[in-house]
Amino acid sequence: MKIFRQASLLAFIFFAALHSEAACNWKSRIQQFSVTQNCSGNYKTLNGSVFLANTSGIQYSWSVLGSQINWVSSQSTYLYYPASNGTYLVQLYLKDNNNNCDTIITKQITFNCFKDCDWNALPILADFEDSCKKDHSFIQNNSINCNLSTNGGTFGRFQTKWYINDTLRKTGGYNFMQVITKNGTYKMCVDIIDTFNNCDTSRCNTFNVTCINNCNFKAKNIYLYANDSCIQNKKNYFVKGAVLMNGTPDLSYRYQWYINNTPVGANYYSTSRMVYSKTNYEICVRITDTVKMCDTFICKTVFADCINCLPFQPQISNIVLSDSCYYMGASPFRGVVGKLIFKNPAAANFYTVKWTVDSTVSSNSTYMRQAVASKGFKKVCLTISDTLNGCDTQICRTVYVGCSFGSGLASNTIASLNVYPNPASHQLTISDFTEAYTFECFDLSGKLILSGKNSVGEAIDIIALTDGMYCLKVMTDTRCYTARFVKQSN
Repeated sequence: MKIFRQASLLAFIFFAALHSEAACNWKSRIQQFSVTQNCSGNYKTLNGSVFLANTSGIQYSWSVLGSQINWVSSQSTYLYYPASNGTYLVQLYLKDNNNNCDTIITKQITFNCFKDCDWNALPILADFEDSCKKDHSFIQNNSINCNLSTNGGTFGRFQTKWYINDTLRKTGGYNFMQVITKNGTYKMCVDIIDTFNNCDTSRCNTFNVTCINNCNFKAKNIYLYANDSCIQNKKNYFVKGAVLMNGTPDLSYRYQWYINNTPVGANYYSTSRMVYSKTNYEICVRITDTVKMCDTFICKTVFADCINCLPFQPQISNIVLSDSCYYMGASPFRGVVGKLIFKNPAAANFYTVKWTVDSTVSSNSTYMRQAVASKGFKKVCLTISDTLNGCDTQICRTVYVGCSFGSGLASNTIASLNVYPNPASHQLTISDFTEAYTFECFDLSGKLILSGKNSVGEAIDIIALTDGMYCLKVMTDTRCYTARFVKQSN
């Protein structure tokens, strides 16, 4: 029984193959296959067609020189635009989807319609347009234009050069546009070079442009509105400008804004900018009419008078001032040190500071260190300027510098001040000291690193210091001492 079933299956497959082959008898089915050239008219073409006895389920695919040219599977004819004379191999692939069979037929043809540099045989159509006469959506107002067209197979074959009044304006491309800003006569030409046959031709047109109108900005009654604006609770202060004119300006208008000659944006008819000083601001705007290609420039000055000074004291945490007598290497420093501390560190971005000691300008930062030439009372003044509100204040104090200014160490400095351990890792103890004292610790660059006030016998905590050598200044009510120590972690 099994052998009988296998024999039956093989017989069915053989019969089905014979039936399919009989149904796809392409030799008798293809009645005509032709490939011809058409040299008449403006466009030179290759044409192909096929006629079948039965077209049911047939799919067509045409190709020329191995490249598929017809993607419509139901198309029994084709049209091809050669770029030059030569031999072309045309191929047609046929597939019968009903009977699942296919075939390929080919034909070779010599195409010779073109004559060398025969521009009549290879037509280049130049469409020149003046936007004064036509107003298509794709043509910019106040322009002269040209679009070249030719048959599809010749694109990429030509090079172009575009001229306005004999001046080269563009190289390449099949279209060109020139914006016109004033009335007059304009000659547009395009040189077309046939790179296959090494020849060229030109197409030209003369435009008499009369549609350009001068911008009458005076008739627009343009008014520049400018003022300052304050949002006191946020400390935001602005100067603003806006343009008003007769009619409703459309998107063809462009705006460039300036504040004190600095470009600040190209916003649509208005702008604003945050400011930080109580002073005059010049607001200007350039208005450009992109249709008529002209512009105007107007300005107005506004005084930002809404900025008010706020009290300084709530912004300041502390102002530390003291005399300072210590050694740095082989040279002693005798003078005044000071530090300004804001409650909010970010506030320093809105303030500038200036220190003076007597009549000498010392520093423009929040930290001051100023040497003096003699002992005695020194007048230290700190000027704080609020750059946001345009105002300032000055705070002055008197500091007594008690260091001796003789040669060598100061007479009230005990060189043999003993501190231990040295090196130290956590604490520094001063031996044989029977008074309460204040201390200041400096690194070798003279920067104050640590300070404080200790009672009798209390050690100095140095655990926060990084490893290295330091200068220590110890002061009592009557004397001043200095010493060096090394911080060295375990």
